[in-house]
Formats: sequence, C-alpha cells, structure tokens
Amino acid sequence: MSKIKVILVAVLLTGAIVTCGGNEDTVGPASMDRDKFIGNWAGTYECSSSPADTMFIAYGSGDLDFRITLHAHIAFADVVTAELTGPNTITIPEQTIGFFPGSGEITFSNNRLSLVQRGLGLTCRGSDYVKY
Repeated sequence: MSKIKVILVAVLLTGAIVTCGGNEDTVGPASMDRDKFIGNWAGTYECSSSPADTMFIAYGSGDLDFRITLHAHIAFADVVTAELTGPNTITIPEQTIGFFPGSGEITFSNNRLSLVQRGLGLTCRGSDYVKY
C-alpha cells in the first residue's frame, strides 16, 4: 500500500472510533422516564404557613412535557408547564407562579420527590413528597 493510502485509512479509522465512542456515559431523558412522576403527591413545603403540601403531575402535550398543579391544596394553586430534562429531573422554566415570575425543579429519588421553587429572590423547598 502506498503511504497516502495508509494515512487515509488511519484517518478514517480514527474518525470512526471518535464518532462511535462519543457520549456513551451521557444519559438523556426519554418519554418512559416521565411515567414515575405522574400522579398525586403529598409532602412538606417550607415557605408557607401550612407546611403540608400537595402537587398533581400529569402528562403534557409533548413527549417530555408535564402539566403540574403546584400547591394543589390551596385556593390559588398554580398550574405550570414543565419538561423532563434528565431521567430524574423536571425543570419548570420561568413562568407565573404565585402571581409572580418563578421557576423550579422537581427531582425524583428513592420513590420520593423534592421541589425547589424560585421567585422574587426567594428559594423555597419542598421535600418528601410521596405518591398517594
């Protein structure tokens, strides 16, 4: 084989190895990952006078979307849209929550949910949400 053919084959093999070996460790969310979030959840929320809290999580219109009712037990519950951004993470992009701009995340771990909600310079947390 000529020197040029050997170099060309080496370059092609290197490109194939780099392309195939790319993001093997990165696991993105899939629509089946959102099933575990669907349902009614009860937990504790630290930023209210009544720490008992509930949220309802339903499928949204897209493969990775949700429609979530936050603080469902109060008269002015917030219905927000959210997206599965990791196998165990829902991200609530900035939208109106409690009459003001807010955002948050919901995390699934050990069959429980935790909530981080941000708005007006405050961060509030909910924990130990269990399905009921």
